[in-house]
Amino acid sequence: MIITDNSMEALVCLKERIDNELENVREKSMELQEKESELQRETDILEQMIECAEVKYR
Repeated sequence: MIITDNSMEALVCLKERIDNELENVREKSMELQEKESELQRETDILEQMIECAEVKYR
């Protein structure tokens, strides 16, 4: 397969775009994992509060 300078440049540019998008996806994934952890902590606290309230009002 013969790759010309222009097509090589286009391939390099495409690879850079893909690498950048992959990095963006990784960053977003980390943000979402942090948000998930935060929401899970809040859910756990609320469940404990509900359990306490149920015990208190029995």
